[in-house]
Amino acid sequence: MTLSSVPLRRCATWQIETDDRLLELLRGEGWTSPRSLAAKPTVHLSVREVRRRLRMLADGGLVAPSDPDFDLYHLTTNGELYLDGERNQELHPHPFIHALATQPLIQG
Repeated sequence: MTLSSVPLRRCATWQIETDDRLLELLRGEGWTSPRSLAAKPTVHLSVREVRRRLRMLADGGLVAPSDPDFDLYHLTTNGELYLDGERNQELHPHPFIHALATQPLIQG
């Protein structure tokens, strides 16, 4: 793959670099669990952190969970478009749980 053939992805301000790795892995594997993704050498996040990122990506419309327990996820059509550089994620609403997913949990 040449540099010119790499799609230019237009991410949102809430996205982190690892989100692209998660999306790429979901594209290649189909339905996948947060635990399986966290075990990949290119993902440098804990299972808990992967679960949070996937929930944010789901709220952003890029992935979808298989059930209410959020045990498995798959890439959506919007996720495919984003990876192909055909979707500007910043033009779409921010995820509802943005503050919860990116801030430390408050103990109290």
